Amino acid sequence: NFNYKSLLYLTGAIRVDGSSVFGPDQRNQKYFKGSGSYIISEHKFWKDMAMNKVWNFAKLRLAYGESGNLTGIGAYSRFNTYSSNSFVSRTSLVSSSTLANTNVKPERQREIEFGIDLGFFNSRLNIQTNIYSKKVDDLLINRFIAPTTGFSSLLDNFGSLENKGFEIVINAKPIQGKDFNWSVTGIYNHNRNKAVKIGQ
Repeated sequence: NFNYKSLLYLTGAIRVDGSSVFGPDQRNQKYFKGSGSYIISEHKFWKDMAMNKVWNFAKLRLAYGESGNLTGIGAYSRFNTYSSNSFVSRTSLVSSSTLANTNVKPERQREIEFGIDLGFFNSRLNIQTNIYSKKVDDLLINRFIAPTTGFSSLLDNFGSLENKGFEIVINAKPIQGKDFNWSVTGIYNHNRNKAVKIGQ
């Protein structure tokens, strides 16, 4: 964490997650995140301006983050498992129709967000805007494969999703008295999901 004169705030982190359900080469994953905000209204020139009585707060925000899906498969999904069955009075082993993949890895999500916070009339009217773009890679999908392999599908990291949108939040306090307060919040958001790559 870093703070410069209550104007600039920076935060960064590295996270390492591990799960034994994945293969030895894929079970430990690193995720990065960082964010920063710049409060313009904390500058002396802003506080000395006459408009500060009307427009008292202004902040810019930027953030980036990664995360993963460590519960995307079962404990032994990376192995070909067999179940016992009776065949001609003898015990037989029957495989699952899905071919296991020892190199499968967690899905990875990356998101970047930009925001602006504004405050007016001594913060009795606040406007918050967020614009974001999120992408999920290495989707875990059962892909169809040739039946001559003895299986009908393969669990694989194949596919991407994209999620973009924006959100506007308006919070107002029309009445702020000693015995009675009234606050109103309005939210508008727009979101678009897109399958970028899903295979066959």
